[in-house]
Amino acid sequence: MEKIYKVNPISLQSKEWIIESLLKLLWEKPYSKITITEITSVAQLARRTFYRNFDSKDDILDMYIKKLFSEYVDLLKQEKIINVMNVGKVYFNFWNNHLDFLILMEKNDLLYMLLQRFSEYLPEIHKKIIGNKEDYEDNNTLEYVLAFSAGGFWNMIIKWVHDGAKKTPSEMAEFINIILKSELLK
Repeated sequence: MEKIYKVNPISLQSKEWIIESLLKLLWEKPYSKITITEITSVAQLARRTFYRNFDSKDDILDMYIKKLFSEYVDLLKQEKIINVMNVGKVYFNFWNNHLDFLILMEKNDLLYMLLQRFSEYLPEIHKKIIGNKEDYEDNNTLEYVLAFSAGGFWNMIIKWVHDGAKKTPSEMAEFINIILKSELLK
């Protein structure tokens, strides 16, 4: 018989408070200087509650990042037409809505965590958006295409953030469209 696990709403609320507390503290001091005691104090929770839900500060950020990428995948699934321009718009609109988090991660030299997670999510994103339709001879080719995509999209986000995110998501999508259709890549 299959076990059914119910989500404990108190545990979910505790996790949310812990995540919010870490993000709040990240605006005030460097990540390396933040302690579990400080996080639990700001969240007004016991340390044992923290350790029931997380093993480390990295686990907190990882949970939040997973939540963000889940939202991103949901947004992509809503797109009726999947092309470079629309994917670019969804990508930059999404990050524009979470620009404070990007800035916070950059400020604390933690952007690498987002890139790692993005790279892990790309095969899932590809499968959910494109389906099982394979345009590549083998899985190895697809892995390289996804790695190339992750690096390109990610470096554009970093450049965009460094430039103050002045370009609109549509303008950034147009850059991606131009680059991918460029004769340089043919």
